[in-house]
Amino acid sequence: MGKGVDTNYKKFAYNSNNIIKIATILQKSLNNGKSSSVEMKEVSKYIMHYVRMNLEDCIKGLGQIMNNGNNNNDDEMLREIQHALHRILQDVKCIPKAYECMVEENGSVDRAMLMALINIDNEMTSNLKLLNNYIASVKDACINNDEIKELYFLTGELELNIKERYELLKKLELQS
Repeated sequence: MGKGVDTNYKKFAYNSNNIIKIATILQKSLNNGKSSSVEMKEVSKYIMHYVRMNLEDCIKGLGQIMNNGNNNNDDEMLREIQHALHRILQDVKCIPKAYECMVEENGSVDRAMLMALINIDNEMTSNLKLLNNYIASVKDACINNDEIKELYFLTGELELNIKERYELLKKLELQS
């Protein structure tokens, strides 16, 4: 196996193992209503790392689309989307750790709040993956207005997900 292939395999295996581990921690917490702050801190760390990495990939991909040169009249719209993604990235970097805040001193977890946070994060990561895949698919071609509208829509969905996450975290703080 070549070095590049071997490195990619290790990276994939590392990510796959983390996904399984995170899913196991969350499922256990949902099943028995208990968890530890250490486990939940790991969940927060992994999810936020995943979101930041994908946002950075989207921003880089949009930069490549704009440098393509075939989209001269659409560059302003693409810059707006890229600016919105930069803003989302800054918001994500400022999001407090959510999962470890869900664990009370006795180790119990509010299952309803945890499920709400999981749903928001699931939707956010799904929208982010869709956006990333969409950008990758149009990266080497001339982008049309319908594709730009799709990029706008997915970026708007991400902004809504971030807002929902903030709202949920405010509820958590009020309950504490």
